[in-house]
Amino acid sequence: MNRLSLVNIPLKTPNGNYNDFAHLSVDGVPVPFYINECAERSQNERLISECSRCEELACAWSPELDFPYCDYFMTEILRQHRDMTIPYLLCPEDCDFSCITITVDVRFEKSFVYLDKIGLADYASHIERKWTSENSLSCRFILPEHIEANVPYEIEEVFGTWEDERLHSLRYELFPFWQETENIITIAEPHWKFDRHTFEEIIAFYQAGNHMNATIPNDLKG
Repeated sequence: MNRLSLVNIPLKTPNGNYNDFAHLSVDGVPVPFYINECAERSQNERLISECSRCEELACAWSPELDFPYCDYFMTEILRQHRDMTIPYLLCPEDCDFSCITITVDVRFEKSFVYLDKIGLADYASHIERKWTSENSLSCRFILPEHIEANVPYEIEEVFGTWEDERLHSLRYELFPFWQETENIITIAEPHWKFDRHTFEEIIAFYQAGNHMNATIPNDLKG
């Protein structure tokens, strides 16, 4: 079994100060550094470009994303405790799942959680780019037909605003998109096995908004 913990990684801010960001660590190695190394070893230019400084990415599990519907969605899927592919790290400038999205494949058993694969959501191959008559570039994200065909027509009212439509899109468009292996570029397949109680404690830590400049509990320290 692997040891899952948290470790603070200090990052320099634009004003020259340092903030500590709590990141996952496995067997004493911070997961962002592990991903960086795997991306470099892959010799895949796309992975090297987007995944070589993962310690600077934002953790999707902390409820301080760009919009309330993003936080609501992540809380919703983290509470499901079922086998799935979920976002793990996001571009800090676009914490709405629209830019860099590093995913993890998780499996649950009674006492254990398995992290089988780490990947990069391949949005680029589903972007249609067209030049308009005004000579400006128009971009559109195109879903695979079978996913689009299964998107429910009715939109549940959660926020009573435009955010309901965005939440609907995350639930029924992007989430199914992430579940299909052909839409995820594999970074690594570590097949880590964790104590489930520790994993759930770490999720609770992030969900409390404790990812930046926070004191990591002693039992979760890397």
